[in-house]
Amino acid sequence: MTTQEPAPYAETVLAGLKPFQRRTARYAFHRLYEAPDSTQRFLIADEVGLGKTLVAAGVTALAIDHLRTAETPRIDIIYICSNQAIARQNVERIKQRLKIETKALAERITLLPYTLQSLDQPVNLVALTPSTSFSAAHAEGVVKERIILFRMLTDVWGNLGRSARQVFRGTLRSVRRFRQYEEWIPRQPIDPGILQRFRDAVGGPGSPLHREFISVRDSLAYRDTPEARARRRAFIARMRRILADACLLALQPDFVILDEFQRFSALLDEETPSGELARQLFEYEDEHTSVRTMLLSATPYKMYTLSGEADDDHYRDFLRTVRFLGAKSCLPDVQGARDRRKTPRIAPRHGRSPLAAMAVRGAESCRSGEHMATILAHIKIKEGKEARFEELEGELWRDTHANEKNVARYEFWRGAEKGSYYGLLSFNSYNGFIEHQASPHHEDSGLGEVIEGIRLEWIDPVPSASDLATTDTEPLFEGANDLQKQYHANFQPDVQDWWRALRAGA
Repeated sequence: MTTQEPAPYAETVLAGLKPFQRRTARYAFHRLYEAPDSTQRFLIADEVGLGKTLVAAGVTALAIDHLRTAETPRIDIIYICSNQAIARQNVERIKQRLKIETKALAERITLLPYTLQSLDQPVNLVALTPSTSFSAAHAEGVVKERIILFRMLTDVWGNLGRSARQVFRGTLRSVRRFRQYEEWIPRQPIDPGILQRFRDAVGGPGSPLHREFISVRDSLAYRDTPEARARRRAFIARMRRILADACLLALQPDFVILDEFQRFSALLDEETPSGELARQLFEYEDEHTSVRTMLLSATPYKMYTLSGEADDDHYRDFLRTVRFLGAKSCLPDVQGARDRRKTPRIAPRHGRSPLAAMAVRGAESCRSGEHMATILAHIKIKEGKEARFEELEGELWRDTHANEKNVARYEFWRGAEKGSYYGLLSFNSYNGFIEHQASPHHEDSGLGEVIEGIRLEWIDPVPSASDLATTDTEPLFEGANDLQKQYHANFQPDVQDWWRALRAGA
């Protein structure tokens, strides 16, 4: 390998890495940019804790120097991982390593019409998550997306009619509530390129999509039935997909990082809707650049299939990864070997298999300070409202993870008793909990209509068996509004004396 000497900027970044991390970064860069048989996609896989994010910063620094030498006018680094909070955290770590002045954007791809003007630096970092930018799992998205769609379609089709907001309010309780959000979210100039691509895709007044909108609008105005709401969800989902297509083309990705990609491997499969959308990133090319993609993972694919699991999942995942990396020529040999020698299935003898235990990996530490705020919610749902609760809670779960930087855990389980649920809510600070409680998506979740009773129990992690920090309070932040002050007064952490005693003795 004959890797050229890195430029001084990259050398400074690499100097902060351990020797094995530097070697990895230089080799990955060589294979991506310099080798005669260079590849556009490269996988770095190692054990947990060996610093893949730092290696990614090293490769990114080398790539930036390379792209600057090639006089690339604007360098866009796209970072994708499964969790929005971790995405923000790791993008900030990469930014600090790179020692460059850039705005680290963590946004839904469909919010780019309002934020694209922020990509005005020589180097830009954009963090995305599959669930908020590439997935149609929540068809109607968040309210800000629907407001942007409403405004863009008004620009394209003109006056949408008196009852148009019924289509865009989604799960908000009323059109009046949607109008309040319109007041809270100021109108901003929409990027002309995105608007034009969106206009071309939806067509002008009288187009098939415009006629479909009118039909959906009128059916909701006539009677708000489950069938009408299903048509609304389908229409909004289609509009969000069209907008996402238009927005992805507005990015000019030079370097894409997929962190722990096995958690969202559907993005690697062009046969899936999310994979088809993501392909626009992975295959981007213009007169200045041809995108490179780096995959990071401690577990690239499942090594074993356990008793009770679907056959060959690990095998399909492995082949999908190989295909994505561009090594399609070796697939016949791999598949032939598979036909000759089946991978053994490992079944546990007594209880949980040691292999299954080994497969359980600790999540990345959520500690951001000395104290956190963690709650166990005991929830009782009104008779017959369980499905509705799960629908509403699913939307709140998505909005919380997409919009709150301080959320560490936010998840819910069904209990043994019918209608009982449990929620684990953990925030990187007590003020993070207050911000969540007073957030528009929590306040307007509609959960009060289906919850019969709820009890919040403050809990404290066992340090030797949890990566969360201790639960404690803190002064309310300056500038808090009345609602935040009310939550701060009514929901103080109940820190037990026996917790303090164990902490002191730790």
